[in-house]
Amino acid sequence: MIKRLAKLLIHTFERLEHQWESLRTVVWVSNGLVLAFLCMILLVVLEKFGLIHTHLTYHSIISVPFTILLLFEIVDLVFILPQSVANALGKQIEILSLILLRSSFKEFGEIEVPLVWEKSTEQILKMLSDGCGALVVFFLLAYYYSIQRHRPVTANHEEQIRFVNYRKIIALGLLLVFISIGAIDLYYWYKLGIFNQSFNTFYTIMIYADILVVLIAVRYTTRFQDIFRYSAFIFITIIIRLSLVVPVYFNVLLGIIASLVAIGVTLCYNYFVNKIEVEKN
Repeated sequence: MIKRLAKLLIHTFERLEHQWESLRTVVWVSNGLVLAFLCMILLVVLEKFGLIHTHLTYHSIISVPFTILLLFEIVDLVFILPQSVANALGKQIEILSLILLRSSFKEFGEIEVPLVWEKSTEQILKMLSDGCGALVVFFLLAYYYSIQRHRPVTANHEEQIRFVNYRKIIALGLLLVFISIGAIDLYYWYKLGIFNQSFNTFYTIMIYADILVVLIAVRYTTRFQDIFRYSAFIFITIIIRLSLVVPVYFNVLLGIIASLVAIGVTLCYNYFVNKIEVEKN
């Protein structure tokens, strides 16, 4: 019974993954983002002329399509998790950089027009902090990807497939949780005009999912370097989670620290593994 359920969950995930990665989905997502942007412009113009009453502002023209883009990036994260834990961490950092960019756009929307420097200094400094911080994280992320050396947890092919299947089941659970969180956010937006955009909630759940992956990995390897690497990834996810709730400036600092720690862990792991391989030879 349990094996049949596991096979069903794995098959469901693989079908969803195939559909998500298809060209049709990419085109659909792109068209959806353009449509959302144009709809926001139309709704905000109608709001300003008093023809409709909504909770939208000029900031919504940028924030709503960008929020939708972030949601799709999170779905990408879910589907990457079974393929590579290291790449999944990289995707989390990607999402963080987009969140920082989105925050800089939000500050831009708060600037008064016409510009009065004395009244807008704080918004401009926050905008520069988030925008430049996103650029630094983007640069560090490129280096992080360049030094990745993907190695299987176990040399046994069947065990490796089994470990990947476990991650697929976890990823499917994450996808269901993400859809539930999104539905709740949309409900509050419709009822109260408040869109929570619960990225921090999802990152909290990611922490527990990462812990579960580490515990499962122990079934297939007890090598120190592998366990330390997975555990360090949890620590980095916690830093990212904290960066979403701390004040401006500190969020950029934590984002950069998370990226640097990810690079440091990867470099140490590569050195550790290479040294062991040299000693064996």
